[in-house]
Amino acid sequence: MNRSLSFSLFRLLIIGGASLSAQVVTAEVISPNVGAMPVVEQRLVIAGPATEVEIAPVFGDKDWALTARWDDNNHNSLNMQKTMAAAGMKGTFYLNKSSGNTGREFARKLSEDGSSVGGHTENHNFLTHLSANRIFREIYFNRITREADTDRSINTFAFPFGRYKEEGAPMAFERITQAWLRSGYHHNVYVNFILKNPYMPSGFGSTGNQIYAGDRKIEPEKFHAQMNRIMDAPEEYKAKAPAISLGVHTWQPAAELVKFEALLLEYTQREDFWVCNQSELASYLLQVVQTKITPSSERSNEYELIRPTAAFAGDPIPLTLRLSGPKPDQVLLDGQPLEVAATADSMQWLVNLPYPAGKKGPSLVDWTSNGPGFAKVKRAEKFPDLDFKLSLNAAAGWDLSLENKGADVVTDLQIAVRLPLVYENGVSNHYVKTLPADDSLQLNIPAGSMSEDFSLRDGRLFAAAQIDFTYQGEEARIYAVYEGEVDPTPTASIRDLSLVAGPFSSDEIQADMLLPLSQLGAELTTLNDSPLGQWRAADPQWSQDFVRDRFITFSPDAAWKSAAAAHKRQPSQVLVAVEFLLENPAPLTIDSERSVALALVDGQVMPLQGGKTATLSAGLHRLLLCIDTEKKMSFSRGEPQRLTLSVNGQPLTDLKSPSN
Repeated sequence: MNRSLSFSLFRLLIIGGASLSAQVVTAEVISPNVGAMPVVEQRLVIAGPATEVEIAPVFGDKDWALTARWDDNNHNSLNMQKTMAAAGMKGTFYLNKSSGNTGREFARKLSEDGSSVGGHTENHNFLTHLSANRIFREIYFNRITREADTDRSINTFAFPFGRYKEEGAPMAFERITQAWLRSGYHHNVYVNFILKNPYMPSGFGSTGNQIYAGDRKIEPEKFHAQMNRIMDAPEEYKAKAPAISLGVHTWQPAAELVKFEALLLEYTQREDFWVCNQSELASYLLQVVQTKITPSSERSNEYELIRPTAAFAGDPIPLTLRLSGPKPDQVLLDGQPLEVAATADSMQWLVNLPYPAGKKGPSLVDWTSNGPGFAKVKRAEKFPDLDFKLSLNAAAGWDLSLENKGADVVTDLQIAVRLPLVYENGVSNHYVKTLPADDSLQLNIPAGSMSEDFSLRDGRLFAAAQIDFTYQGEEARIYAVYEGEVDPTPTASIRDLSLVAGPFSSDEIQADMLLPLSQLGAELTTLNDSPLGQWRAADPQWSQDFVRDRFITFSPDAAWKSAAAAHKRQPSQVLVAVEFLLENPAPLTIDSERSVALALVDGQVMPLQGGKTATLSAGLHRLLLCIDTEKKMSFSRGEPQRLTLSVNGQPLTDLKSPSN
């Protein structure tokens, strides 16, 4: 049997019953790009004398959470993980793409002995350089695949190079924030991304205070100085987060790791520290902010407790309550007695509130693929009887098909359809109570409002539905992932229409050899016999991945890469050629990320004053720029360089590619 249902964004639908399960409700919408937060509802009883109830800001009511953060797919992370385990330390390893010898087994080993895995993008690019669709894919698909590797939720993220905003990329900060929110994260290692971000929903997101252990050489004196600075000003730092995080790269040789283990032992044994990984930390801090404890209007000493589900929070870490007053006779949660622990204060008690049995988050995670962006279809191998598929329909809305071919019912399907940035409402939440055996269901999700910003359509449209459910007695998760075709619409941008040559040594480029090439209509002839002397357009794949106001030096050609490697961190220059049409006479403004060593227009050297040329006549012109790499351009990876052309403060939109 097949059933089809239509949803509007953020509507909650119950199938197979008139009301929600007593244990699953949905909180208010935090933001259209976060969605409704699924929560679990529990009944708390504190029997005995009157008691004041508070949520402890740190698990166990410790003074600080102590954790660690390590970035990248570095095999030495395995040695760091062993070092931490030997010292009783936990941490989180922020990983890139799952592949080869840094794939599933690598991630699972790093998740042992209390540590966990976090997101760090697929390819470790500068996110500020990427198109909106690529940003979303880099952040979200990384979470999906690494969750499938470890069979654990991932709730925490670290930006490659620490880059989430850039002066020359004004749209990047908002786009990166929205992509991060839509991907389901709520913890980030960068304090200012959480606390000084105008695009972050109020009260959403947690972080920690970073301490640098020494990426290659452990320096105890500097380490202690950083720790003491925090410990000596607790209120200042706790205002940011009650957490101290050690990090950030695992480049230390064996002898340095021995030193680090001794250093860790000074802190892991402290009574005032909760040693945790950052997944636990993120889950706990989310519960602190989002948990509601409401006294019952009908029964004294009874409370309604509502907190984020463990599946959303990312870890089933219990929530610590601080009880002030005489010792309670008994504390019950959903009818189960809990241990009440004494503290140094004879009138204060601690109790930890666990999640309900069967509501502790997924223990199996897999994903499926669909859409022309995938070379082949992937099914969820861990769930051979379940076929979940997300697809784009003709109305730019989405269809999610859920098929259960097995003999067991699927229950409590919490669904979050996470959409790319061209959709103004980023997350659509739905609930399905049961999917019977040998049955199927299709959910139809309308497109809703879509942005008119055409650049948000660049690249491949990427989306995924996160489906949490219970099957064969296990909590589980499947991501139904969709990736579309590359957008074929041509754009009048530097990215797509400029031609690039180089890099060249400074003495290879002379004005007199470039003047003829800058003539309108002249053939762009090769500059030398090397692959570097060939004029080239951006590879179509790179072109779609990056923002429009950047030219791309990189070529995937092996011969070019080999020749360009000699110019790494050396004085060098690259050439960029493009043509443009002026409707009226005006000066051209050139804004380049790197210094312009030479500008030529229509066969003439063009001096620049504050980035401006002299007034140019109306009509078509050819611009040829010689740009200094400043020893900073990368020739081993796609790292585009910002270049914008404008007239009277308005970007030029009538660009053409020179003939070559």
